[in-house]
Amino acid sequence: MQRSPFFALVIVSIMLLASVHATEPEADSGITKLNSKLILNKDWKNAGFKTPQATAETFLWATREGNVEMVLKCLSDSEDVNFTDEDRQRMQPAAAAATGYQPLAIRKIDDNRVQLKFTVPGWQDKPFMHEFTRVDNKWKIDASSSTRTANW
Repeated sequence: MQRSPFFALVIVSIMLLASVHATEPEADSGITKLNSKLILNKDWKNAGFKTPQATAETFLWATREGNVEMVLKCLSDSEDVNFTDEDRQRMQPAAAAATGYQPLAIRKIDDNRVQLKFTVPGWQDKPFMHEFTRVDNKWKIDASSSTRTANW
């Protein structure tokens, strides 16, 4: 009977080690860690589209400001996006709940596509990622991808 707790502890330890190693990127996986500081919500601005990080900040700024036109400019294939009045009414309170934005890492898919891993404290607890596509030398959020928790 004393073995049960011991074996349970061993199994939990193995599972924890496996999950830690599963989320660590391999050295040659095309991931670049970023040394970016947290950008507070009040400091978000139109940072342009030169990098995925800048596009993400521009998107968050436009969301906070309720600027649907600029939100759409942040997206690739924005003509496929239907933005309703209800969407507009929800976006400002959602962005206002966020305390900041911090880019953490970039994973290169190819020369014109990357994944950006970032945090938005107050909006989502865990780091998440989104795909970005280079369109006419500007980085845009890939409108066909979805935001999801980053597991790398």
